[in-house]
Amino acid sequence: GYLTFAFYDHLTTQLGRRCEMVGIEMRGELVEFCNRLARELDFGGLTFVAEEASRASPAAVDIIIALHACDTATDDAMALGVRAQASLILSAPCCQHEIAPQIKDTGDGLLGLIKYPLLKQRQADLVTDAARALLLEVSGYKVKLIEFVSTEHTSKNILIAAVRSSQVDRAMAREQYQALKTTTGFSTQHLETQLKDVE
Repeated sequence: GYLTFAFYDHLTTQLGRRCEMVGIEMRGELVEFCNRLARELDFGGLTFVAEEASRASPAAVDIIIALHACDTATDDAMALGVRAQASLILSAPCCQHEIAPQIKDTGDGLLGLIKYPLLKQRQADLVTDAARALLLEVSGYKVKLIEFVSTEHTSKNILIAAVRSSQVDRAMAREQYQALKTTTGFSTQHLETQLKDVE
């Protein structure tokens, strides 16, 4: 909620732009609180809805932002952006748990890395975000991964920035994604599942 309010204020107050912004949050009491606060601040173009990003179906979206959406909620937000053909998707992922149990030694020398639980989880975090970046490329986005805050503040400091573009080698990204799956041994990834019906 804080990011949504700050971004809306920046766009409207600081930049003088008119915008319609929707915050998606599953907790109904928080949505009610945020809508009340938006009214009190006279933020007429800002509303919040109580739903899951995976079930949202907006008519048109220019920008999707997901800040520390936990585990596969990051994938849901990205998939929402791809389905809505958003021009820009910004995500700072958090709590990547889905792939860690799937990573295994495939004969490509991972055993010395993944036998230690701490290192396996860190490897899984990187594999997860690499998979997400490649899947966004497959979907027609130019992607950059940026360290946006110092590690002294948080280790969850990667920002995935994806800009819709016709200048993306989608076939190459698809090959690289399949190679990543083969090398690290994971079989399922939530964003891939969410994008099955999108092309």
